[in-house]
Amino acid sequence: MHRLTAIVASLVVALTLPAVAVAHIDITPTAATPGERTTFTLTVPNERTTSATVSIAIRLPDGVREPSGVSADGWTATVASDSGHPVLRWSGSTITGENTATFTFTATLPDSEGTVLTFPATQTYSTGQIDRWIESADAERPAPAVTLTSSRVGGAAPASSDSSQAGWLIGGTVALLVAIGALAFGRRGRNAEPTTAADVAQEDHPATHP
Repeated sequence: MHRLTAIVASLVVALTLPAVAVAHIDITPTAATPGERTTFTLTVPNERTTSATVSIAIRLPDGVREPSGVSADGWTATVASDSGHPVLRWSGSTITGENTATFTFTATLPDSEGTVLTFPATQTYSTGQIDRWIESADAERPAPAVTLTSSRVGGAAPASSDSSQAGWLIGGTVALLVAIGALAFGRRGRNAEPTTAADVAQEDHPATHP
């Protein structure tokens, strides 16, 4: 009984712990029609608990033209140039603690079906530290990316953390119930009376009475 209680308690504690998530800069939609003027939204988390995000900048890839950033919630959007590539920057406000902020911009996309556009981004903190989101999709700090496709495959926004945590919780609950059932069955088997050789012999040769 003590073993069953300990296992159940451990599983309950595991179910109450929050799921670990790796935060990064998201862009939506993740797919867009070639040649169209499209509006995108960046979702940016503040990843440093000891400092605040004070600036976000993205470098537009080749063929992306006429960018226009939206100024909102204290953030001011500006457009500059870096070696011929437009750079969108937002500054003037902060992202603090574990909060996130969204940044919207519109641009005309190149007419090249199947091309994957990457938007290298930099995130500057109040301490002067800079996170560079410029790596490949499978790296620790991937650059936001958009696929040009007429079918708009993959354009749906990522699943919310609430949905992910709900699925994780349901799966954990099922595992808990299975563990309890297995332990209860095993305990029942151990408590059953053992069959002895004498019992078998009595069944094979039942006693007769005059």
